[in-house]
Amino acid sequence: MMENGVIFYTIRNNKPTVAPAYVLIENSLLFLGGAKTGGSDLRKMEKGSVHRYNLDGLKIEVTTPGKIDETKIEFSGFDYSKEITKVKKGTVMLSSVTDPYQPMEQKYQLTRKCLEILQKHDFPVSILTKSPLVTRDIDVLKKFSDSTVGVTITTNDNVVRKKFEPLAPDFEVRIDALKQLSKAGLKTYAFLGPLLPMDAKIVAEAVAPYVKFVYIDRPNYPQLWQKIADENKLDFSKEYFEKTKNELIEIFKKHKVEVKALF
Repeated sequence: MMENGVIFYTIRNNKPTVAPAYVLIENSLLFLGGAKTGGSDLRKMEKGSVHRYNLDGLKIEVTTPGKIDETKIEFSGFDYSKEITKVKKGTVMLSSVTDPYQPMEQKYQLTRKCLEILQKHDFPVSILTKSPLVTRDIDVLKKFSDSTVGVTITTNDNVVRKKFEPLAPDFEVRIDALKQLSKAGLKTYAFLGPLLPMDAKIVAEAVAPYVKFVYIDRPNYPQLWQKIADENKLDFSKEYFEKTKNELIEIFKKHKVEVKALF
């Protein structure tokens, strides 16, 4: 078990790098890009998945060797309420590779604050998340003239899910989030990907009542997932992905749900 605040250093030539490589904050494992990037290029291992995460405004103050005082974490970036007046209006996605509803969001509410600024200036938004925390912001999202909210679904099998994304919410929790968003009158969709071993019928039947459309995608970097699949004797073949995609498409068609297959 890793303790919050522990910093992990990358070892190069038997010596730690100047900048810390990893830091665990409130169950979020951040990868700092190193001394050259000054920490502006972060990779976040959150919900058990590795993503690229760019946030220049995240300030972390190390108070003791190997420890971090989480109360010193600040959002010290641009004043977006001013910056937003200088750019052409367009759809803002939160976000394509990094979940905007990390556990830290519960406390710091950075995503909610961004949404409030975007709503004030009537920017269209599109959200993609695995977290039920998005339902907290239904009140803000309903104020937008144009908002779309998606939930990522990878499998209905929580045993499989724990192998690949051990900190992510269960299948049932994600479906319930979709249900709440849909019932609130928001435009909703599901991102089915990267496809993991699943029962396509169970997934499609659970998702269909609460979405306008779905995306379907396979792992973009299967070599990163293949080892886990092999260790657990799971089918990760090209044939599996094609078969599952086709099964999903057929079921969604019956429910008149638009399908956008990405492979």
